[in-house]
Amino acid sequence: MNDYAVVVIGTSAGGTAALPELVGQLPADLPAAIFVVQHLYAEAVTILPRLLNRASALPAHHPQDGEVVEPGRIYVAPPDYHLLLHQPGVVELSRGARENLHRPAIDPLFRTAARVYGMRTIGVLLTGTRDDGVAGLMAVKMRGGIAIVQDPADAAYGEMPQSALEQVDGIDSVAPLSEIPGLIIQNAMRVVRNGELRHGKEEGMADRASMREQDIFGEQPHTLICPECGGGLQLNEQGRLIQFQCHVGHVFGLDSLRAAYGEQIEHTLWAAMRAFKEQIILLERMAANSNNARLRDEYLKQAQAALEHTKTVHYMLQNLNTPSVPGQIE
Repeated sequence: MNDYAVVVIGTSAGGTAALPELVGQLPADLPAAIFVVQHLYAEAVTILPRLLNRASALPAHHPQDGEVVEPGRIYVAPPDYHLLLHQPGVVELSRGARENLHRPAIDPLFRTAARVYGMRTIGVLLTGTRDDGVAGLMAVKMRGGIAIVQDPADAAYGEMPQSALEQVDGIDSVAPLSEIPGLIIQNAMRVVRNGELRHGKEEGMADRASMREQDIFGEQPHTLICPECGGGLQLNEQGRLIQFQCHVGHVFGLDSLRAAYGEQIEHTLWAAMRAFKEQIILLERMAANSNNARLRDEYLKQAQAALEHTKTVHYMLQNLNTPSVPGQIE
């Protein structure tokens, strides 16, 4: 592993256009293995390896679980699997808990690459939304690796790189996409050239980083509930980085947690809308089948109250800040 660097690249929105442009400028003899995570839906059919193969001199593919890492290749995370790295440079595909609402997520790749490759890791965060990748890039820096962030002003979606700039100290380069391939080449050559000199220093830094990583996931309980599984969330703080993690393993940055709670509220309101409409149908049927005038009036009165509640829920859905779940109010 001393003979090559590892480049981990994370992106979400806008990445399909950015990634081919980036890898298209990397030479075939680059002394690095490249790993790519782009946020995907679980059921997505991705053609990203095909797009990268067309653009790049480096072969790209979805790796197999247990595949040995080789320099000069591009490994692309498949849908619904975290792409992880383990000693001694082996790929793992995991269906572990989603992080920041995603599987594959950027943070697990960056975090495991930093643990295995330490100072030979080059983390690159490109265009995207929300804050996935922030904790991973921090892990890269904690292990002495190199952090490169696309200039938010240059990115199609600047929120993800901006989150990293606001929360991660010591980022090495902030650059437009057109300059990032050159930075990768320059740093990969430097990593290989300095590999032997760095070896002893890297081991000591890894020990210190392990202790600091433990600090990120503290034991203090928090009253917030995980929107994925309903478990309690723990507050984890590392400098300006704030995350929440449940014991199952779901992890959220602040913005991702806000978005997740927004989705949960919306799903809950749609469920309430359905329940009220079903209640109206049932009460109207009960009224129609009743021979007791008093009970019939009571059922109709309850149906009218449920209709008013439906209008209230409808109003709340129309005024949410999050996108609506597909559906129609009739």
